Amino acid sequence: MKKLSNTGYKIVKSIHILSSSVWIGASLVGTFLLTVVLDKNNLREILSAIHYIDLLIIIPANCVTLITGIMFSKFTEWGFFKHRWIILKYVINIVPILFGGVLFAPSIIKMLSIVDKFAEAAALDSDFIMAKNIFTGSFVVMLLMLAGAVLLTNFKPKLIKNK
Repeated sequence: MKKLSNTGYKIVKSIHILSSSVWIGASLVGTFLLTVVLDKNNLREILSAIHYIDLLIIIPANCVTLITGIMFSKFTEWGFFKHRWIILKYVINIVPILFGGVLFAPSIIKMLSIVDKFAEAAALDSDFIMAKNIFTGSFVVMLLMLAGAVLLTNFKPKLIKNK
């Protein structure tokens, strides 16, 4: 199997670090907007901004991080299943993709539709509050998982040894 050259390795690593940094930064911004900035006077604007951040920044950064991770596994000595910490990083990368369509997207779309229907009063609507809590919880869980991925990368723990 062909391996990455030293320069290729550095390029892929740089793109991987950059895309994961963008993903973490955009997630922090989204969480900040949801928990600190969002109020009844700016519901439509802030939720639209968060929706665009998700579609235009978080999802592409997640995909680039996954692609570069696959390149590391395929074209370096790290492999796909050689180390359990790598498997955990794949889980951390893929879980937001899977749950994004199940929890994340429906929550923001529901919140925006409630805002369209009730305007400022949407902030008091029980369905809006539930969708906001799911959405905010998703952001927080994603941030914790991303922090875990950074720790896994830096510490490369010896989890239960593969046979």
